[in-house]
This record gives sequence, C-alpha cells and structure tokens, in this order.
Amino acid sequence: MDRCREWLASEIKSAKDEEKKEQAERKKVQQEEKRLVEQKKKKDSIIANYKERTLKIGEFMKEARKEEEDRKKKIEEDLEKSFTDIREKIRLNEEDTDTIIKHNQESEAIIERNTQKLKDIGAQFD
Repeated sequence: MDRCREWLASEIKSAKDEEKKEQAERKKVQQEEKRLVEQKKKKDSIIANYKERTLKIGEFMKEARKEEEDRKKKIEEDLEKSFTDIREKIRLNEEDTDTIIKHNQESEAIIERNTQKLKDIGAQFD
C-alpha cells in the first residue's frame, strides 16, 4: 500500500510538474501573442502615419502646383498688360513723331516763305 501511495504521490507530483510546465508554456505563448499584437499595432500605426503623411504631401504638392500655376498666370497677365502698355506707348510715340515731323515741315515751309519774303524785300532795296 505504501508503494501505491508513493506511486500515486509520484504521479500526482509528475502531473503537477507537467501542469506547471504547461502553465509556463501557456504563459510564454500568451507573452509571445501579446508581443506580436503590440508589434502589429506599431506596424499598423507606422503604416497609418505613412499614409497620412503621404496624403498631406500629396495635398501640399497639389496646392503648390496650383499656387505655381496661379503665379505663372499672373506673370503672363502682367506681361501681356506690359506689352499692351508698351505697344500703346509706341503707337502714341509714332503719332507724336508724325506730328513733330508735320510741324517741322510746316516750320520749314514757313521759314522758306519768310526767307523768300526777305529776299524779295532785300531785292527791293537794291
């Protein structure tokens, strides 16, 4: 009977040891699962941050392109206005030049008539 008790105690002890090993193994598995879950959360967070940053960069680039196009359009409009102003000034200068030439011709004609009159008057005194 003592042998039975010893054997039974040995079996109970073995079962308890086995249960402790299984509990330790379950605890390791749970810790590994927890570590993997945390690692996945970190990975998902990194991916989410990357996507968010990528979207922000995309929005920034879109905005920058629009600003650049607006600036380009404004420069083109300013240039066109400047060219129009320059063309108008050239046209006015050409008109002024034509007017000056006409006045010069009229002045030359007056000078020539007056010179002729002076010659005629000088001829009367000779």
